[in-house]
Amino acid sequence: MNVLTINAGSSSIKYKAFKVDNQQVFPLVAGLIEGIGETQGQWHHTNNKGIKESQHLVFQNHEAAFGLLAAKLQKDLDKYPIQGVGHRVVHGGDDYYLPTIVTPEVLEKIRHLSQLAPIHNPVNALGIQFAQQHFKHALHVAVFDSGFHHSIPSHIHQYAINREIAKKYQIKRYGFHGINHEYVARTAAVYLGKSLEQCNFISLHLGNGASACLIKEGKSFDTTMGMTPLAGLIMGTRCGDIDPAIPLYLQYQGMTTEEVDTLLNKQSGLKGIAQENDMRHLIERALGGDYSANLAIDMYVYSLQKIIGAYSSQIANLDALIFTGGIGENAAVIREKIVLPLKHLNFELNLTVNKTRTHANCQDISLQGKSILVIRGDEEALIAQKVENIVIKLL
Repeated sequence: MNVLTINAGSSSIKYKAFKVDNQQVFPLVAGLIEGIGETQGQWHHTNNKGIKESQHLVFQNHEAAFGLLAAKLQKDLDKYPIQGVGHRVVHGGDDYYLPTIVTPEVLEKIRHLSQLAPIHNPVNALGIQFAQQHFKHALHVAVFDSGFHHSIPSHIHQYAINREIAKKYQIKRYGFHGINHEYVARTAAVYLGKSLEQCNFISLHLGNGASACLIKEGKSFDTTMGMTPLAGLIMGTRCGDIDPAIPLYLQYQGMTTEEVDTLLNKQSGLKGIAQENDMRHLIERALGGDYSANLAIDMYVYSLQKIIGAYSSQIANLDALIFTGGIGENAAVIREKIVLPLKHLNFELNLTVNKTRTHANCQDISLQGKSILVIRGDEEALIAQKVENIVIKLL
């Protein structure tokens, strides 16, 4: 069958189409639309012949972007009619953790869950709405980023607040980046020649958003993000874990709820420390001796080392430490800073291999000791496989 995957962001649409046959995925087209609603947008597209093209366009809104995308895909995929569309949805709450066929009721619930993921769920719902208009005959399936973490034990996912209040307002550790954490765990298991159920990993998804996941016997056991994607590690613009009294203190000082929300989600993290959330630029500045860039990187690295140590204490037979995401896959100097001091945990980096760029989907950069893997994330491939599973069950 032919499956289209869609990841709709606040100003972007990432998409990929596959021919899926018995869980084997074969890419057909892929692309990224950026700058929706801005004065200048970009469209990067790879067609079914592997030809790449980029162009500058103005996308007034998501509806306009989806209209152009649908026309493009109908042309490129004229011999590959789309039968299923898989949508990445960030937050499924307590109700949705398995891939779910999108009905009007499901779509309304996704919108309702926007209060738990105000940056992500509204545009995820918008993406579903527009895709349903343009791919009316396809089966639409929501795949939830929080779903993989449904296996986290109650003593880990619960917060130490009044249980009645927590139940009333659905307050718990949900976790995110689950689709990619699951994908890299599956990839690592194949690479190591073991079944997923035999494997224990620490997975580090490091991009503009960042999270760590402790994977025990193939299932999520703990993760750094919490009720929302704001918690956990220092991120590009998000603060990660801070004293929970800080937002209250800022409001007592006169800041509004909206101002505090903007501060913590969009003006903190690396950007808050060094006025820059692009790790490539921070590394350049740090090499030039810039104090704030070095401070931001040191804080970022320490937050990761601390969680690796904590997670290592929970697993006696860890199989691998996994790096994925834009920073995890491409920033060799960050991997080096994180891993070099961890020899006492039996992690030893091969400095030469770490600096060698490769097109391999999975690369072991360890010298000895436990495996250290760099795995290129492919959430879309896993989403496509999950859509195929849903369709097979309906046949």
